[in-house]
Amino acid sequence: MAGLVRSQDLYYLPLRKKYRGHFEIMALMLEAAKQRQASRFTIMSHAKINCGQLRKYLRSVSEMGFLDVRIASGRVFYQTNEKGLDFLKQYYTLLSLLCKTAPPDRFASMAYEAQPLINRSQL
Repeated sequence: MAGLVRSQDLYYLPLRKKYRGHFEIMALMLEAAKQRQASRFTIMSHAKINCGQLRKYLRSVSEMGFLDVRIASGRVFYQTNEKGLDFLKQYYTLLSLLCKTAPPDRFASMAYEAQPLINRSQL
């Protein structure tokens, strides 16, 4: 996790939710496998989920066709494919719309931090 750049981390968005939704967890999983092939542990660590959640979400994301599964040296690796990248692009578009239409007083303290995240995401 040390190699991850803050601009790629969805936790810095100013939505101030107590719990994460399904789409946010799916986006974090796809982000973990976007640049290179990722193991289950890598995805689990990046998305900050446990093994049970990992199985549930990996099944869903794989059934939707967002991840490619590869086996090398007896290990299973996952990589975000074009359909998954398209999902991420649409997800970030929706987040940017939500951040722009939010009441200014609610997000005033964190609005500045969210803007670079959305602009820098290169999908």
